[in-house]
Amino acid sequence: MSNPLKFIRLIFIFLILFVTISGCKSIMYKVAGIEAIKEFDNNKVEQFEKNFKKLNPNIITKTISKEQFLTYVEGFGDLYKNDLKQPLQIHYYTNDTLVSFHANCYAKASIGGSLDWNYDGKFDEFIPKTSAQIKENKGLNFILTEFSLPVTKTNSTIIFFWSNLMPKQSMEAFKLIVENSKISTGKSTLITINTDQFFAGEKI
Repeated sequence: MSNPLKFIRLIFIFLILFVTISGCKSIMYKVAGIEAIKEFDNNKVEQFEKNFKKLNPNIITKTISKEQFLTYVEGFGDLYKNDLKQPLQIHYYTNDTLVSFHANCYAKASIGGSLDWNYDGKFDEFIPKTSAQIKENKGLNFILTEFSLPVTKTNSTIIFFWSNLMPKQSMEAFKLIVENSKISTGKSTLITINTDQFFAGEKI
């Protein structure tokens, strides 16, 4: 995708085709849980993180700048950069190796705006079956270093990139991650990374 937000438009394009008044477009996005970020709101991010911690109090939370997010994207091969600019991403690492990758553009959308990450039973096991092969990347330690995150002490690490651009879908994805983690027989570290500063001001 040439535009990381193109996927969001495609989810609801069939709905928009039924709308003759252009002003209804923003209403459609609102109903579906897609919200443009006019400017970064740290209080909103912190409130969302509190809701995350109600489901898993042991998570590590981080908010990154636009520049940091772009540095992260540059850590992967050119072929994958558009996937890595998506608002929602779920990474699973075994030690330093990325073994499972998921992004909102690979999940199946429904009319209500929810995303089905578990199509084909991908999340029926831990670690979930990957949605895409991201072969060129610098590994977990690169992300931990670039974002000033602590070194994880578990063999399995989950990184969840999320944004208030897709608040409904962010919470649903987080719940899926938490439930899937319960399948694991070992311990894992869950890190949430907010990317609102990257998407602030972007038109949808």
